[in-house]
Amino acid sequence: MAAGTKPSFSSVIAFICLGIYAVLIAFTGFKIVTAIQHNRRIARQEFGVVAGSISIAAGTNGFLTEDFQKIVQTAVNESSLLQGIIVSSEAGTCALERKEGLVLEWIEGNPRFVKRFGMGIFSDAISIEDHRNGAVSASYQYLDLGATATLLKWILAALVLTLGFAFTALVIPVIRGQKKPPLIEYKSPPEEDLKDPVLEVMLHSTELDPDSTLREHLEAELLRCARFDQDLVFIALEFKDQGERDSEVRQHLIDESIALPVMPDLVFETGKRGLSIILPGSDLEDGRTKVTDFQHLMLEKYETIFWEASDLCIGLSSRNRRSVDADRLISEARSALKRSINDPENSIIVFRSDPEKYKHFIDSKGKTGA
Repeated sequence: MAAGTKPSFSSVIAFICLGIYAVLIAFTGFKIVTAIQHNRRIARQEFGVVAGSISIAAGTNGFLTEDFQKIVQTAVNESSLLQGIIVSSEAGTCALERKEGLVLEWIEGNPRFVKRFGMGIFSDAISIEDHRNGAVSASYQYLDLGATATLLKWILAALVLTLGFAFTALVIPVIRGQKKPPLIEYKSPPEEDLKDPVLEVMLHSTELDPDSTLREHLEAELLRCARFDQDLVFIALEFKDQGERDSEVRQHLIDESIALPVMPDLVFETGKRGLSIILPGSDLEDGRTKVTDFQHLMLEKYETIFWEASDLCIGLSSRNRRSVDADRLISEARSALKRSINDPENSIIVFRSDPEKYKHFIDSKGKTGA
């Protein structure tokens, strides 16, 4: 990312959401893995206890007797994670489960554990009095589906809240953006302020370069717009003194002016910290909207340069159905720019001309000249 720029608001929200998603996924995985390890450790301990009870019960009550099976069933039921058990020797096999059909199936008279998600099996040799080849196997639950489902529900709720936050954060500015701020404007100033339309109201820092072709381009565009009955907006802008960075900052403005949009040959450097821009085919309201979006773009993208809106002041004027010359339009826009510089609360001001009043002024000037 270029120096002096910052990521867009939507990019920041995207990064925040991705970060939250990554944290939630990592947290979920950690909780599930930790729970599985804990349950396996507990199940192993319970398996050892039940295997010991089986050896004692077989020696005391006899292997495969009814009392032996009751003791084994009780041991399984009292455990927290064991779901079924199979005890075998050369004398026969005893298979019991916490709930019928839960983990056991019989194939050709031989029991075996059903493979289920979240279930594991422990197996070990066992000492059975007066019997050889004793073995015991137990099916245990290492993943608590109920607890896992509850955890996933909370995670899903957090994801939904995050999406809601992202949606709100992205949509509210759009809605606000659709509500246009009031158009800050002023009517034609006293005509004596415009006796010399270029020199009287022009700011010292926005004087035209003697070699500038701004007037010629503006006159040509005014004639073309008049011929096709189109409007035209003239923009005068100036940024706050940036010291040695003035040239760099102005180049940023020129590079980004394409967002207006405007042809490069209709953007002119003015003074040390100014630009003049011609927008053919746009009226005053459309021009205001474009420069407002442009100003927001510059404030977001070049945060270290433009700390607030008053760091980039803009004045606008338009042809507005008038037979107006380039000097007049320049003076009006720069008069608006001067007011915006002097008004920290309103960094964009438009000059709202009155076509009838202007026509009357031109007529009166013609009579005076006669």
